[in-house]
Amino acid sequence: ELVALAEALGIPIATSLNGKDTVPSGHPLSVGVVGNYSRRSANRTVGEADLVFFVGSQTSSQVTCLWRVPRAGTPVIQLDIDAGELGRQYPNTVSLLGDARTTLRALLAAADRTSAIRRAGWVARAQGYVADWRADQAPLLNSDAVPARPERICKELSAHLPDDALLVADTGHSAMWTGGLVDLHNAGRPDGQGQGYMRCAGSLGWGLPAALGAKLAQPGRPVVLFTGDGGFWYHLAEVETAVRWNIGAVLIVNNNRSLNQGQQPYETAYGGTLHGKHADLWKHNDVNFVQLAEAMGATGIRVEQPGDFAPALGRALELTAVAGSGPVVIDVVTAVDAMAQLALIP
Repeated sequence: ELVALAEALGIPIATSLNGKDTVPSGHPLSVGVVGNYSRRSANRTVGEADLVFFVGSQTSSQVTCLWRVPRAGTPVIQLDIDAGELGRQYPNTVSLLGDARTTLRALLAAADRTSAIRRAGWVARAQGYVADWRADQAPLLNSDAVPARPERICKELSAHLPDDALLVADTGHSAMWTGGLVDLHNAGRPDGQGQGYMRCAGSLGWGLPAALGAKLAQPGRPVVLFTGDGGFWYHLAEVETAVRWNIGAVLIVNNNRSLNQGQQPYETAYGGTLHGKHADLWKHNDVNFVQLAEAMGATGIRVEQPGDFAPALGRALELTAVAGSGPVVIDVVTAVDAMAQLALIP
């Protein structure tokens, strides 16, 4: 219903992380995820909009970059089933209380489709922002560097994720990499059988137990986790739980041997430059997670060349497709200095 309304009126679509699987990434009206964990094309589009329609989306700090996207004063229409959300963060021009699907159907029935032509130039500008973003990211998405770039891993995920897979992303950099860079080509299907995305819903480390719970809930569906070694360490013991209960999830570890997202706070705390042991606070030992996984009875695959990731993912999906199989850990060695792109504030 959301996509149909956008198509009828010629309106670009930006999604929250929660809504990433609402619309196929290649849809001509899709500009990507907006907010802190975003594509710059989405923030640019929402930042320039003269009207923003929030559909079932909490207008919280995460999805609005601390209420700067859209800018204060931008006219807002907000649709939500919870009356307490209406106008909670932005002064709404129009508030709509109701179920999203039912209300969108009513709006679609009343929509003036002849008005779409007036927004053709705006749609073209938004599409240009998407093209600019893709061109900017292309060198990293296609990088053959060793250790691997996480952007390249996300590109391979986009190309090889099964059409019915559920991708679970841990918080922090994992959500930033996957939210901004992974394309879900088979998302937003009316029958609900396409690709899904479950974003970080807790503190770091949430991803591993969440992926196992998702696989238990939908055992016939491929479930793929994307986490970092920092997040994986938090609940590493749950790999043994997955082995014991035959939970066949694919667990991808972006292993850069660090919590490098924490480097900047340390630099700030210590005066801008890290010296001695201060420079090591955010670094981990170089650990082979394949060996740890195998010690707990799981299958492990080590990836040290970016071109080896797609075959490793294919093998892991084959192994976990067998009923009663256990988890597979893919340990991907990546660059310690690879930082996720920060959100653009227009």
